[in-house]
Amino acid sequence: MINPTELIQPTDSISRKQEFLLFCILAVGKNSDTASAKLDALLAGKYENTTPFDYLLSQNVEELVHEAKTGQYKRVAAAILQALDVDVETVTLEQLQAIHGIGPKTARFFLVHAQGKKHAILDTHILRWMRSLFPDVPKVTPPAKHYGKWEELCLMFMQVKFPGYTPLVADLEIWKSQSNRVGGAA
Repeated sequence: MINPTELIQPTDSISRKQEFLLFCILAVGKNSDTASAKLDALLAGKYENTTPFDYLLSQNVEELVHEAKTGQYKRVAAAILQALDVDVETVTLEQLQAIHGIGPKTARFFLVHAQGKKHAILDTHILRWMRSLFPDVPKVTPPAKHYGKWEELCLMFMQVKFPGYTPLVADLEIWKSQSNRVGGAA
């Protein structure tokens, strides 16, 4: 299962990437430890010799999300059912954002980690770091129609401040520095 303290890599198995996409769906509005526990309740020990998606395709997803006590049952079940149609190796930003409940930040989070794509994940830590360089940066994740503009600016800042780093590595460095600034809280 997904351990929030271990990063998923583009070289990880399809099963691990499927678990990660499910984790991303469950993490909307929750912290990573809670999302991980909900994913464990949803899948742990329930599938062998198959993938998480194949297992879920053979189940009543609505019942499973209730049994796992995921909260937001309709949204989570709808998102999982839509996610079962994607190929985690080739899914695009647009395809992810078409899944009910996955917005620009969650879609990019998945693509950066699971496929190694070069996107910026505009979470509170990144936005705080950006505001230290440019005060007009929003305090919360910008809406989809403005996300691309702020993402471009973030990637530009990352290139200048972290030359030679991938956006993922720069993101982790920023996250660590910003987490330390607020007493180690994530």
